Amino acid sequence: MKSAVASGCHHISFSDSSPAPCGRLRVRFPRTLDPSVNNLEVFWTDTHLAFSPNLISFTASVLCFSPLRNISLHNTGLTRSAWNKLLSSLTLPHLTSLALDCTCPLKTTLEFLKCHPSLDKLSLIPCAKSTHTPVRQCSPISLPVLFHLAGPPGYLSALTKHLQNPGVVQILGVTLTDASSALPLISQVLSTTQHFENISRLKITLRLSGSTSPEKTYDVPDDEKRICHVSDLEIARESSDSGNIDSLDVSHISSISSIKVNIHSATLWDMASSLPHSKEGQVDFK
Repeated sequence: MKSAVASGCHHISFSDSSPAPCGRLRVRFPRTLDPSVNNLEVFWTDTHLAFSPNLISFTASVLCFSPLRNISLHNTGLTRSAWNKLLSSLTLPHLTSLALDCTCPLKTTLEFLKCHPSLDKLSLIPCAKSTHTPVRQCSPISLPVLFHLAGPPGYLSALTKHLQNPGVVQILGVTLTDASSALPLISQVLSTTQHFENISRLKITLRLSGSTSPEKTYDVPDDEKRICHVSDLEIARESSDSGNIDSLDVSHISSISSIKVNIHSATLWDMASSLPHSKEGQVDFK
């Protein structure tokens, strides 16, 4: 990684699929880097190896001394205190796009956002152990150019309570997982969209296992009165098991001029029968 940074490259993606624990690594990495030859603008990692004991100092050095515009930190393996220590040490004046997994505590995320008002895209990546404990005391955060916001409903709703100007968001992504609320799926979506008055595009991602009950998928409560107005709706299904997830009722999403259904596991469903939603406002995945 040092050679890549020293070469003047603009983009590093650090990924590893090996299940080997970090502690077995015996490679030594440099602890510093020469900022004079550093043109790195994009740093993506989806592996805990980037934050293993023998590499974390160099990773932190790359993050601190690079003119980064785009960062994605996922599957880091960082503890709550490590997240706080890492992000509190970073001030990145050029940063416009940020993706963090939801193991990062909400308070730590909020403190980082305060120092980065130029963000126009923020993605919160769902994970098994989301950390969005309510933050009681936090001054309103101004992100005047935040155009695109995405994440799981609980974390998004908790974060949005501290945004000074959520009305600037125009593209909203809501990812529904098995770890989400027990509320019906469309109610989870509406509980998130109610915070944003100017969204024009909504993407709903279903990341659910086959163990999800049909009731949780299909039902819309009789007392659900909320309506979301968007012009473009995209529904993506990333489930690896077809299970009981056959459809999603979108009758409470109105003003739609276009709808896109994106099924990642194409071998399990017939795309032709997934277009578009029915008269009753139900998108079918069978």
